[in-house]
Amino acid sequence: MVSQGTIFKNYETFSASVDVTKFSLIKRDTCSNEQGRECEGDNSCLSGGVCEAHPDISTTILTSGGSAEPIKVETSSATVMSVSYDPLNNMLNVRVRYSTSDPRRMDVLYVSHIEAPVSTAEAGTFNSDDFPCLPSGTGEIATDQQNSVCCLKNFYDRYNTLTRFEEVVETSTISSKISTQAACVSPNLLPPLNNTEDLFDNYVDEFMVDYTAGLGFKGMTARSKSTLDTAKTQGYKDVKIELAIEDIDTHTAIITQLPRGKRLRFFIGMAHLKGMRSKRVSLVHSQTQITLDVTDTYFFSTAGPPSSSSFIQDVQVVLREILDCCSENTTKFATITRQNGRKMTFVSGGHGKAGSWRGQ
Repeated sequence: MVSQGTIFKNYETFSASVDVTKFSLIKRDTCSNEQGRECEGDNSCLSGGVCEAHPDISTTILTSGGSAEPIKVETSSATVMSVSYDPLNNMLNVRVRYSTSDPRRMDVLYVSHIEAPVSTAEAGTFNSDDFPCLPSGTGEIATDQQNSVCCLKNFYDRYNTLTRFEEVVETSTISSKISTQAACVSPNLLPPLNNTEDLFDNYVDEFMVDYTAGLGFKGMTARSKSTLDTAKTQGYKDVKIELAIEDIDTHTAIITQLPRGKRLRFFIGMAHLKGMRSKRVSLVHSQTQITLDVTDTYFFSTAGPPSSSSFIQDVQVVLREILDCCSENTTKFATITRQNGRKMTFVSGGHGKAGSWRGQ
């Protein structure tokens, strides 16, 4: 059963081979196309999935050894799963899925912020490398990036976050430390002296750190909102976003006029912020651009990816070094494996003596 995999997938096969008078078996009803999504019936599943009973089993492969063994690197991101238009309510409905692998992280949903006429800074936000909380020099606006808590004010000002994210900027422990230490007076100058790990830990005790659901986006009407999918899931959450077309038109999109309508171009993103044992913050973020055509004769929008989870939850890195047969030179390889099994192998550009991996 283990070799064939049925012990992990088929509850009926598993339970038939176990003495139920001696062992208690626990099952979970999950969707056939999403093992992390619990269900009460087929109507609880997305994209035609079927509700099935599965053994409540989780597996973890543990390895140890030298540099030939994988090093697990946790990361996370978000994916736009679907985009649909409600013509009766003049509303765009978007489903976004994001990883919940790290509970000590601040997750923040955001959409683009555009006001006519479009400024250079607003147009620049469409380049995800110019996100304000990345290290200086990552994007084209090098002097405007800083991977410290000083970036949170710029983040709030330049993107349409949920309204309640203002508490991070105005009333949290983070904002208090910035104010009392007279920090963040200019980009990359004098962030608070505290380790950001401590700042974020204190913050977790004050507020909910999940800014992915709420009744309103900054500057938009009450019709635009975000709510969490109530289905029980493991390792991820789904958030359902409702954006009123009038809000997209006036607050989020670059508009191109069409013969009998208009084209709206905007993006939806998710930022994952976490403290470190330094004055810097760790950031993983992703944003998906959406094109929306609304005319008198037709409606069109870019479609999201399929319903299967496509965000990266973890990466495994294997370091290898091969000694040349006729010299002391070596060639170094780093094989990076994503959770879905895709691999990339990088070869170092230089040579060195065996065992000379440094700072990797």
